[in-house]
Formats: sequence, structure tokens, C-alpha cells
Amino acid sequence: MYLRRPCLADKSAFLEMLAEFDAANSPFVGAISSWTAANGNFEAWLQLIREQEQADILGRGIGRFVHLLSFGDSGDLLGIFSFSKDTTPAIVDKYGHIGYSIRPSKRGKGYGNTQLKLGLLELKQLGLKRLILICDADNQQSRQMILGNGGHYEKTVNHDEFYWIDLT
Repeated sequence: MYLRRPCLADKSAFLEMLAEFDAANSPFVGAISSWTAANGNFEAWLQLIREQEQADILGRGIGRFVHLLSFGDSGDLLGIFSFSKDTTPAIVDKYGHIGYSIRPSKRGKGYGNTQLKLGLLELKQLGLKRLILICDADNQQSRQMILGNGGHYEKTVNHDEFYWIDLT
């Protein structure tokens, strides 16, 4: 698996992945706000996420945000990994540093764990030392991935569990 920034060549695979999330009635965590702000237009989304890396253009208090797509070794699109380069009150109290999703047809195969490991390496290279991740209290798989990657439980608020990961 590898992670990289989206490009125009990813359009059809990305739209197919979104359709799969929709058909499975599964939430698309990690980029739904930017996708909605781009009105579902892939080209507009690419421009928006480039700008989002430099500033909090959506005004949500999440700071500079990066979106990466995850691909299998054969080049098939597996999911998305998004993260804030900043630690803001909104990140700590509401959103967490990381949002990630694996497309429904690829779940249960270890891709989510690998994606998180690779994403944490990206964040460490950027110099982040401590991250907060938030998952739904009912999401056992996400909890296990977080704990397996060094997450330390902090609290539960409104059915959301908060975990810190030290990257030092």
C-alpha cells in the first residue's frame, strides 16, 4: 500500500469509490466537508484541497489539512487518509487530527491498519509529536487500529472516544 495526493487521473476511481460508500450507506470519513464544499466536482475538489493545505479555507478551525488517497500495490484505490497539520481547539475537542476511510469492499483485510501506520509516518515526518484521534464508541475496528498503533484512551464524549498517539 502507498499514500499520495489525489490528481486528475484519479477522478473515475475516486467517483467509483464514493458511489460504493453511498451504496453501502457507509460514511465517507476524511474528506466529506471538502467534497461538499466543492459541490461534488472533482476538479474543484482538487483545487480546494490544494488550498486547504495552506490555510483553513473552510473556516472550521481545523487548520491546514492534507488529503491523501491510499492505493494497493496493484494501483487500486482503497481509501482516503486526511489529516490536520495543526493542533487547534477544534481538532482537540471535536474532529481529531486524522480522518480515514477504507472503501466498504476492501474492509476486513488489514488495509485500514496499514493506512493508519503509513499516515502516522507522514505526520511524524512533518514534525508532529502528538495527535488526537476520535472514533465512534461503537466502531470496534477503528478502536483496535488506534490502540494497535499506540493510542492511549483519554475520554468519551457524546459517544465519541478520544485517543492520543505520541509520535516521538
